[in-house]
Amino acid sequence: MELLGKLEGNTGDIVWDVLFNAIQERGIEAYLVSGLRNNKGKKINGAWTKYNGKEIIVIDIESPDVNLTLAHELGHSVLHRDEMDFAAYDHEEEYHDRIEWEATFFGHCAVKLIKNGKELDLDAMRSAIKSPEGQKVTETAIAEAKEKAA
Repeated sequence: MELLGKLEGNTGDIVWDVLFNAIQERGIEAYLVSGLRNNKGKKINGAWTKYNGKEIIVIDIESPDVNLTLAHELGHSVLHRDEMDFAAYDHEEEYHDRIEWEATFFGHCAVKLIKNGKELDLDAMRSAIKSPEGQKVTETAIAEAKEKAA
């Protein structure tokens, strides 16, 4: 992986700029990289982690949709900041799938809200996704994805 620099805002892309401001407000460090891979060597578009008490997001420059990738990683911060179990994430498929689908759901909702000129209310989004109804949506998405993969 090659570090290309810190992410910047004020790009003129409203989606990127709103997301960038949200990560800044949350105190997240964010970087642009090339050649990002997970711990199994698989190429990935982005990552969110915590290191020495600091949240960090990295976005691969080759991501096909950097806005959606940034929104997805912001979703990890909003949804999983206080509950993430990195050991379970790496070793328990069901836990991993739930964490990823929640962040994906968050990311798609965030991008759509911004494109439609709506306020990005992170607390409201977290409450909706973590609600029983939101969890049903996540469970349904996971089941459908597994069915397609079978």
